[in-house]
Amino acid sequence: MRTWWPATLRRPASRRHAPDTGHKPHDYLQLCRIERAKDLLAEGNRSLIDIAMEVGFRTQAHFTTVFQRVAGRTPHSWRSGLHD
Repeated sequence: MRTWWPATLRRPASRRHAPDTGHKPHDYLQLCRIERAKDLLAEGNRSLIDIAMEVGFRTQAHFTTVFQRVAGRTPHSWRSGLHD
């Protein structure tokens, strides 16, 4: 399975001049990963580890930690909140 990457980060570093986001490059990448993960969580019942791997995290634990820091909730809680 191919890891998903934001289009602006797939280009060589010399051409990687994304619009000013106000975030450090690593933070911007994490934000993009979490936004993509939210889309995948909303699409259905894929496992968290599958989603974590697809958006570029090596472990579900790290994915959950970053997701909670960025979104303010765990991925499971976020997914459950979609159906309230």
